[in-house]
Amino acid sequence: MTDINKKPLIENQDFVIYGNEDLHSIKEELLSHLVYKKQELLSFFHLSTISQISIYLFQNREEYFDFLSQYFTSTNYSYGSATKNAIYYCYSNVSKNQCLPFLKINLSHELAHIMYSYLYENCFSRPIWLDEGLAQVLSGEKEKLKDNDFAFRNFYFDRIVRRDKEIPPIEYLKKHGSVYGKFLDNKTNMAYLLVRYLMETKENLYAIITDATKIENLEPTILEKCIHYYNQKYPVQSNFYDIKTDGELMDYMNKYILYGWLDKEKHSHIDTLKGFHEQYLTSSIEEILNTKLATCIGQAKLIQHWFQLKGIENKLFCLRNTSLETDIHEIEMHCFVLFHYQENWYHFEHSATEKRGIYKFSTLEEAIENTTMKFLRRFHLKELTEIPSIPDGLTYQELNQYISSFPIYEVEKSKTI
Repeated sequence: MTDINKKPLIENQDFVIYGNEDLHSIKEELLSHLVYKKQELLSFFHLSTISQISIYLFQNREEYFDFLSQYFTSTNYSYGSATKNAIYYCYSNVSKNQCLPFLKINLSHELAHIMYSYLYENCFSRPIWLDEGLAQVLSGEKEKLKDNDFAFRNFYFDRIVRRDKEIPPIEYLKKHGSVYGKFLDNKTNMAYLLVRYLMETKENLYAIITDATKIENLEPTILEKCIHYYNQKYPVQSNFYDIKTDGELMDYMNKYILYGWLDKEKHSHIDTLKGFHEQYLTSSIEEILNTKLATCIGQAKLIQHWFQLKGIENKLFCLRNTSLETDIHEIEMHCFVLFHYQENWYHFEHSATEKRGIYKFSTLEEAIENTTMKFLRRFHLKELTEIPSIPDGLTYQELNQYISSFPIYEVEKSKTI
């Protein structure tokens, strides 16, 4: 049994924090943040005070589950748990420089659960979608989506209404541990969206979250109304050739274009690269628009095509780890487009989900350097080549040979963004 509970790292009248000595340097700032967050949450939930909360922090999963076993059985995917007067959290696999922001967000999330528990005590059982949604909104873990409308639009289209997503019944969102087809990688995305919808459209959210009858009356139609509300707020062109701006192009691709490809027999492959090096064939624009499938290669081709239609200067690039032609399986690549508009250069990125966005730069050189370094760091792609276009009907090996016929940029490995 772990001895983590023998001596507090730090405490005051609001919190007592237990943990290992590796947290010594951040304990004061962490406590200060939690005190601030407590006051913020007390105000939101209309509470005057709550009792002191004990926080137990663990470096590894084994230690975490060992300690919890004294009190209750936790699910095997759990990293955090909360009771009325205690929070238990595991910060394994978090780097030292990310530990403080990680704990600030996740402990605030658990604290929001505790606060809400004071409202429904002895009255009713809160549904998971509402409890989790409130915790996400109030903890600040999705602050980027709150303050950046472009980021929220990307989130909404890619995570919620992309054409391969399904809308679940509300029962799916009322319990932990359920799985529902291809709907969401994490169902709490919908929980966040529902609570954000309520915050945007309801004048008195507090009156709803404290009334079991009001919640029950909302549930039969809330999913439909939420999706309708955001579809009206963020309309998407369904016809590629009616798109007028780069932002509309991003919305269109977020909703309709899936990561996939056609093989030599014109069979579709979605979200998999199995057999890609042997069977891939570059698609025409018409094929991409008809199937709405494209890897970075096809997506870059489609993006370039739109900018050419609009008469906007653009450049198509391909990054590779190597241009060797001996073994095609060793060659990895990423294609992307830069465009020039009103004296600035921009990188339009869609296929690399974690880097999705439209990035602004003062010069072409700055755009090339920054964009290249993004993929050099993560994917070790170091050979940059500008190509005029991506021809139709090329195998992966033929495409690589085509790219190799153009000169390679020298990318300095030592440069950083």
